[in-house]
Amino acid sequence: MGMTCDLYLLSELECNRAVEDDAFVDAWLEERSWWDEDSKLDRDRSDSLDKVWHVIHYALTGLAWPSQPSPLSFLVNGGVECGNDQGYGSPRLFSPREVARIVTDVSVIQHEDCRERLQNVPEDIYLRSMLSDDDGFEEIWGRITDMKKLFEKNPGAGLLVVVA
Repeated sequence: MGMTCDLYLLSELECNRAVEDDAFVDAWLEERSWWDEDSKLDRDRSDSLDKVWHVIHYALTGLAWPSQPSPLSFLVNGGVECGNDQGYGSPRLFSPREVARIVTDVSVIQHEDCRERLQNVPEDIYLRSMLSDDDGFEEIWGRITDMKKLFEKNPGAGLLVVVA
């Protein structure tokens, strides 16, 4: 198996309910499976970074494990915990205002800057081995591009980050 990371965009109403009620978050996630064809998952409002999330985090921040939350470190820290532990902690919720800041900071990341950052990835980055050739880098860049598009298509949304 291994650690995976999924991103879900929520309406303002869903964000408010998530902050108030852990059971809402757990039920909401249970209805939205990446692997169940009968799921209520809206692929236009979600993205699975699968197991490459830690490499993507490093591409965004240049850090393996940041000590302080920042908009670009949203995959590993920050936000408000809500719901029950999904395997590696509780889901973390970012308000629409926080997501706007994340979008601003992610939008300026460029292909060549990302390539340069991923030239010397530390040993403790999960799945760093996939960067041994250009195809691996292009897959990571494609995931970052898809994430940018997800944010751009859904302005004003909150964000639920789930590491399981």
